Amino acid sequence: MAKVKAGKYDQAIVNFTRAIEAAPELPGAYNNRGNAYLFMEEMGKAILDYDKVIQLAPGYAVTYAQRGYAYFLLDQYEKAFSDYNKAIELTPDYAQVYYYRGLYYDVNNDLDNNDKDL
Repeated sequence: MAKVKAGKYDQAIVNFTRAIEAAPELPGAYNNRGNAYLFMEEMGKAILDYDKVIQLAPGYAVTYAQRGYAYFLLDQYEKAFSDYNKAIELTPDYAQVYYYRGLYYDVNNDLDNNDKDL
């Protein structure tokens, strides 16, 4: 994770891929590699990794939020909205997801709901 925080995304992806090869049943490396792809603006690859995390750990709210954000950046707003709602269902006090969902409402000119989330 240090490579991601340092902005060395290519090296982080190599390291997380090695971790996945060593322990493909553990969701953390997929999630972290997905984040590196997200930072590199490779949304399709990020979404594939987030899908794998959700398959392995369907209760991991942060991954729904991250995948939703990737969908949002791809202008796939309905998929983003669905993921944001799932993240909130799993972790109702996850404040950042309310902000993301508020962005969805903003894009859709839904000012009544936007005011509730932002």
